[in-house]
Amino acid sequence: MPPARRELAIGLSCAVGIVCIWTTFLLTTRFSAKGAFSAWDLMALRFGISGLLMLPLVLRRGLAGLSPWQALVLMATAGPVFSLSAFSALALAPAAHAGVLMPGTLPLWTAILTAVVMHQSLSRRQSISLALVLAGVAMIGWESIAGEAAAAASPLQWLGDVLFMTASFSWAIYTVLARRWGVRPLDAAAVVCVTAGAAYMPVYLLALPITLHLAPAWEIAVQAVLQGVISTIGTLLLFTRAAQALGAPTLTLVTSIVPAFVALLAVPLLGEPLTLAAGLGVALVVLGIAATVGGLRALPAGR
Repeated sequence: MPPARRELAIGLSCAVGIVCIWTTFLLTTRFSAKGAFSAWDLMALRFGISGLLMLPLVLRRGLAGLSPWQALVLMATAGPVFSLSAFSALALAPAAHAGVLMPGTLPLWTAILTAVVMHQSLSRRQSISLALVLAGVAMIGWESIAGEAAAAASPLQWLGDVLFMTASFSWAIYTVLARRWGVRPLDAAAVVCVTAGAAYMPVYLLALPITLHLAPAWEIAVQAVLQGVISTIGTLLLFTRAAQALGAPTLTLVTSIVPAFVALLAVPLLGEPLTLAAGLGVALVVLGIAATVGGLRALPAGR
């Protein structure tokens, strides 16, 4: 297989993996956040476990060529800022909001940051795709925020929506900078997980409320694997590698299909109805993804 086609295949495969992980992450975390788990507990599972697993790699490779401030920026954006914003928001607002306001708006933030940081503009096809995706996101968002679902909204749902957007913007910063600095996927995952664990776990154990003991053992085990391995190490590896192959703007357009999956699966799993407006929004997002995938090609190294 020619190198360009191989890179494209790798990028698309990683993107599919990200879609599966993020959809599962949003649905299961929303379920757990409504129960005994606090945002503090979920972050402890996320970075305590992943940090221990990746510690040998950091001890062997150090910061893998990153300066201390670069490692700190990647750790903060993909670590505590993203996680605390997302976990706190999922306790305040439904999964449908999460799908719309996190991965759904990620292409917008990434396009803006890519233009500023890497001086790259969107192609015509990417611009059309972005317009379709954002139209679908806006329709789903309007329905979930101002439509029928708004009647049953909690008083702090607006804060959850703001935190979802904060998490999306934080992850966009990580995505663009990780590619800009040329950090390898495994090294990026190791640096983020270990430094975030080292910074967070002492604070959690000494100063924050711990409620893990209130959750069933099976749910702790499930969240430990999901948060500490799959959605942390897995996402960092896949996202960094896919961004290298496809470019950050294209990657985030492809993964913005997550809102559609979350909206559809939330019906049987979380009891959230899919209205006509939300269904039309899902259709627009899918069209935007199809327009993106139809013109995909791998990027040359270093672009």
